[in-house]
Amino acid sequence: HPSATWVTSRGSASLAGSLHLLTRESFHVPKAMEQAYRQARVTVFETDFDRMKDPAAHARMRALGIYSEDHTLEEHVSPETFSSVQKRAAEDGIPLAQINQLKPWLCALSLAAAEFQRLGFHPHYGIDRYFLDKAKRDGRQRIFLETVDEQLELFSSMPLPQQESFLKQTLYDLDLMGTIAPDIVRAWTTGDTRALHELLSKSFANYPDLYRRLFTERNRRWVPRLKRLLGSPGNAFVVIGAGHLVGPEGLVTLLTTKGYALEQR
Repeated sequence: HPSATWVTSRGSASLAGSLHLLTRESFHVPKAMEQAYRQARVTVFETDFDRMKDPAAHARMRALGIYSEDHTLEEHVSPETFSSVQKRAAEDGIPLAQINQLKPWLCALSLAAAEFQRLGFHPHYGIDRYFLDKAKRDGRQRIFLETVDEQLELFSSMPLPQQESFLKQTLYDLDLMGTIAPDIVRAWTTGDTRALHELLSKSFANYPDLYRRLFTERNRRWVPRLKRLLGSPGNAFVVIGAGHLVGPEGLVTLLTTKGYALEQR
């Protein structure tokens, strides 16, 4: 089977599609990715996952995502959305008083983290985490496409209606996740890019504006930077979420239209 790895025709760079969370049982690294990493001098990631664990980053997240004492989540979303939040929080054992302090975007991220943990998916088994740790051990140059602050801003600067859309989309996604997670892992493992795109974008079908914000617009922002990396001396190994690589608005398509020949390995 091919993997979710693409190599430029001259072999000067490679793009690897990551799953950010895997289980202990499903974790494995395709040989094509390992080979592409070994041939590279520079590694490129979406963001610095180590910085996300800094106390300063946590403090920033709390400052941006928690309501002051005189406001609650319940006041800022529809009764239907809040009812869904209550149900999900109860299933995952999260106290409602705790979740009610959170703005919709942080509520969405918190519920997702709890549910993924319940299902056994963990960032420790993410493909990008694996290569970031490897690059650090190997003393490899590391480049990040976004800062942690930019990632937080991506969510926290959403207008309130879009924040609620993100929360609703996340709740829908989590309802699906138990059944489609094995299909996502299978499509990723076999390099079935069409199925991977369909599965990863399925939950955004009713939220095209959100998909544009989280995927399409970021992909287009990254293209100029990736073009410079693809054209610079020394192999670059780029590992980012697989959802950013596949589909008609994915980076593989965007770079191909710019004249880059990419071969799936």
